[in-house]
Amino acid sequence: MREPYLLDGNPVPSVTEVLEMYGAGQENLMVWSNNLGKKGKDYREELDRMALIGTCVHAQIEEEMSGSFGEAFAQFPKPIWDAGEKAMQAFRTWCEGKNINVINHEKRLVSRDFQCGGTYDLTCQIDDGPVILVDFKTSSAIRAKNIAQVAAYVDMVNEVEDRMIDTACILRFGRDGTSEELWVDGEMLDRGRSMFLLARQMYALNDELVLDAKSATHLINRVVNTPKVWMMGQLTVGTA
Repeated sequence: MREPYLLDGNPVPSVTEVLEMYGAGQENLMVWSNNLGKKGKDYREELDRMALIGTCVHAQIEEEMSGSFGEAFAQFPKPIWDAGEKAMQAFRTWCEGKNINVINHEKRLVSRDFQCGGTYDLTCQIDDGPVILVDFKTSSAIRAKNIAQVAAYVDMVNEVEDRMIDTACILRFGRDGTSEELWVDGEMLDRGRSMFLLARQMYALNDELVLDAKSATHLINRVVNTPKVWMMGQLTVGTA
């Protein structure tokens, strides 16, 4: 379990927690979990297994990017390691022929502007190009909130590290060996930023509304026993 993100000693949400306010795609998750249930499988166990595979792939990528090898293998059981092998093959294929200069990897940041924290996968230069932010995914597809996530990370890097990054790259290496590359810049980056800012506002408002809901007055034993008369589809209140 990761340590909480702190700002001035106070806990703040992570970028991924903020983006949970954006619920698009939940219907697909419900269908998927229902289908697993029909097969007698627990969707929570499968989600945990998939998350562990993703963590395993990320750990291997981090090792290869940092030039250290071997430690990740001992952290995961062999079935999990084997399940991520096709994703790793896709990653190594993507790296072929590229000169990748790693600036930072697995860097934790806390943003005062956004009042939240986050850990990005990688900042680097590819073939002497500009510094970019790279985010690795092992999911079945690249989703809208992934774009919002990297947009937030780009702004956090610019704020905290005092850099000027204006491009991110989402790299998806699927467990089935499929892979995708999405470059996020210009108007797409702006849209992702706008979506994250809206989600951040929703997150803050949700906290306030939770407190509002808790302030409801309990009406137990205070209901007045008043006879009710139905007339023409309307509810009218009279006295006995």
